[in-house]
Amino acid sequence: MSIFSSDIAFKYPWRNYQQRVLNDLASHLKDDHLHVIAPPGSGKTVLGLEVMLRIGNGTLILAPTLAIRNQWIERFVELFIQSDQEPDWISRDIRNPKLLTVVTYQGLHAACHDNQAESIIIDFKHETDVREKKKSNYFLLPQIVSNLKKVGIKTLILDEAHHLKNEWWLTLDQIKKELNPKIVGLTATPPYDVSRMEWMRYMTMNGPIDAEISVPELIKAGDLCPHQDFVYFSSLGLVETEKIRQIRSQGKIFFNEIVQDPTLLQAIKEHPFMLAPLEHDFQIHENLAFYSACLIFLSYHQQELDQQHFELLGRPKEESQLKLPDLDYEWMEELLKQVLFDEKGYFAMKYKEFQDTWQRKLRRAGILERKRIGFEKQQDILKYLSNSNAKLSSINQIVDFEFQTLGKELRQVILTDYVRKEYLDTISENNIELQKIGVVPIFEQLRRNNDNNKLLGVLTGTLVILPESAIATFNKLCLHMGRVVEYVQSTLPADPNFQIIRVNDQNRDAIVLLVTKLFELGEIEILIGTKALLGEGWDAPSINSLILASVIGSFVSSNQMRGRAIRTNLMVPNKTSNIWHLATIDPTSSTGGAELDLIRRRFRNFVGISEKENGGIENGFSRLGIPEDLEPHSCDDINKNTLALAKQRARLSEQWKTAIKQGTQLIEEIKLPIFEPEQYNQVKAAEMHKTIRNMVATCTGAIALYLEWSTQAIANLSKFVGVHSSTAIMGMIGVWTVFFARRTFRTFKYYTLYRDISLDIYHIGNALTKTLVECKMFTTPIKDLKVLTYANDQGSVYCHLDGGTSFEKSMFVEMIQEIVDHIGNPRYIIIRKSKVFKIIHQQDFHAVPELLGKKAALANSFAKNWENEVGKCELFFTRSIAGRRLLIQSKVKALANHLSDDSTVQHVHVWR
Repeated sequence: MSIFSSDIAFKYPWRNYQQRVLNDLASHLKDDHLHVIAPPGSGKTVLGLEVMLRIGNGTLILAPTLAIRNQWIERFVELFIQSDQEPDWISRDIRNPKLLTVVTYQGLHAACHDNQAESIIIDFKHETDVREKKKSNYFLLPQIVSNLKKVGIKTLILDEAHHLKNEWWLTLDQIKKELNPKIVGLTATPPYDVSRMEWMRYMTMNGPIDAEISVPELIKAGDLCPHQDFVYFSSLGLVETEKIRQIRSQGKIFFNEIVQDPTLLQAIKEHPFMLAPLEHDFQIHENLAFYSACLIFLSYHQQELDQQHFELLGRPKEESQLKLPDLDYEWMEELLKQVLFDEKGYFAMKYKEFQDTWQRKLRRAGILERKRIGFEKQQDILKYLSNSNAKLSSINQIVDFEFQTLGKELRQVILTDYVRKEYLDTISENNIELQKIGVVPIFEQLRRNNDNNKLLGVLTGTLVILPESAIATFNKLCLHMGRVVEYVQSTLPADPNFQIIRVNDQNRDAIVLLVTKLFELGEIEILIGTKALLGEGWDAPSINSLILASVIGSFVSSNQMRGRAIRTNLMVPNKTSNIWHLATIDPTSSTGGAELDLIRRRFRNFVGISEKENGGIENGFSRLGIPEDLEPHSCDDINKNTLALAKQRARLSEQWKTAIKQGTQLIEEIKLPIFEPEQYNQVKAAEMHKTIRNMVATCTGAIALYLEWSTQAIANLSKFVGVHSSTAIMGMIGVWTVFFARRTFRTFKYYTLYRDISLDIYHIGNALTKTLVECKMFTTPIKDLKVLTYANDQGSVYCHLDGGTSFEKSMFVEMIQEIVDHIGNPRYIIIRKSKVFKIIHQQDFHAVPELLGKKAALANSFAKNWENEVGKCELFFTRSIAGRRLLIQSKVKALANHLSDDSTVQHVHVWR
């Protein structure tokens, strides 16, 4: 029975996607967790409040900021209680909880630590971090828990649950263990790109994903506006390029020096793994990457390997050498991680002086930082790319373009990481050279080139700059705030058209509201701020253009910033938004450089319109239609094409309408890329054509040779060319036959490697689904579940589960990925066996998913279904000696391990 009054109810009808979550609430809460992913504008707050009422327990709501904390209470009072008065059973104080208590994560942590909330401070100078002064001792946690129990708190609502990191997570984890509550996790930005350990911690707290409200659904319902992401490229200057070349050159020098160090060669040759691998199979199994690096290092030095290595890896003894990758930076870094930081083992005991010497060398060169080795020094290179002067010019060009397109209707926000006040000169003419990206440098770049008299503004935690023309309105708004807003105003020394507003901590929230209102009214057309202040929780529906001038590449941070621009605006029903990402091309990199790699990572989790020929809605960088092989000289042409697309805002709306009609839901799928860079179908066709051509050539040669050996043919041929020439021709035909016979065998063998993997994945998916239903991990009947797979023209194979709950679909994709991805350390592995044309034997290795590997009965059930659905297989327990050796072999041989670095197994989202 609910402890809340029956008079408390939401006063509006529910949207379809909200109703969908509420209809399935009982099944979602079977594990005492509700985990919902929904973009900004989807009504997460009111959905969470309704769930709270339906659960009917005392509730603790945790929010990331004070502003968002207050929003929860305001929404509840306005939309549910429908009163102007806040009831006395709502508390904002974790030390004095009530029936409904709403606090920040920071406040909860500080209260459990000691009585001083100052134990955590925000660094407003750079506005990028929340930093903790000292570790928590949790002295007051028992009292906090006792108080929560007294008022009947049995539900926790975690708003923007991706914030649960480090100390805050530890505090909440202990609260959860003590209360054993129902958990409602709400977020727009799950941390997809964190480490596996962080992801598991996130999932443990919030539970499996139960429901996801998608961007296309919200656009279809009119709750988000049509939008598109664009990437604007810039090229490095000659000086910056030369500096990067020097960085790479220095890394190569040190790489070559340590590779040729005779002490290192001796240390690796005499390592126990190399001398007696069969005696150290357990340790090798636990350190396979290091073992592989040792083999590659010795192969580079042309050292003969003991036959024990062939036996351990399951290779034929007659092989003269193992086929190993080349020794590159990545493998060398893997090797040195063990060599240089082994503190108690083999290297520490025998090669301590070598360790100390090379640690000093690499640290001085900047190649070694905090036990991380990087010969390419990507962080140093990224600094040059992200702070390139050319990026300021890019921002200027985008701003001018958008202003020419929208004129006075432009409401553009530029978000970046740092304020950089040092570029705000106190003299009458600011001629400081702008060398870094930041709020002030961007403002100065636009101010110095403001030919169209655009209305520029700055909003940060410590600095506000307003156009002189907006000051009168600003003062009027201050009078209507209902409280005194104290600030210090001064004219910008370099330009009397702008006023500096200096604020203090007490008035910061009020100033943010005032400047936001000026922006909404059009008194400011282009607002420059920090992502820390405006990236989350800030709401300005009028934004129709956003520039992300941030070097932060995480999905969480960048998607929060995007969320500011995609909200609808009731005052502008046909609103569309352009979201601009900046990338500087590295001319010394074949992939375009570190910053472009960062952009690609961002786009893995951005769903939007595809500019490819077939259109549609999907995630990933490729949807923009930008060529993969980028050269600096092509940037201008790409930018021109991008601007041409960005100008067609009416077309953007039509693209969304058309694409939405092509599907009904956003499907989470697993994507298996082709294992070679060429197109899948072309490779198969090409290799079969080669095989046929070579077979024809072989047969032609054999027939000709047979005829040539016949006496009559020889006699007839000798009359025309002579005996010696006839013998030469016979020899040539013989060589022809042998040559093409070998090529026939090789191309045919290569062709057989390209099996129709989409069929394999389909049957593997069926085996998995049947097992999960049989062991009651899935509650949906097997007749209502369907595994769907298909391959695109590039050979990438997609697979997802149709039917079932959101939880079941998500679990299916997670488990399929475990099966087909790189093999880690599973308790069981399956060897998939098959034949090509019933003659050629093939086998691939797959991990049994962790949940099915916990018990032998589950693993055997999976293997049985595999036999029925996929074909012959063998199940091996990896914790035995034989199983451990097989696991080592499987990691080396597994088909997944042959995927290229940029073609990893991925989760993708496609509107179908």
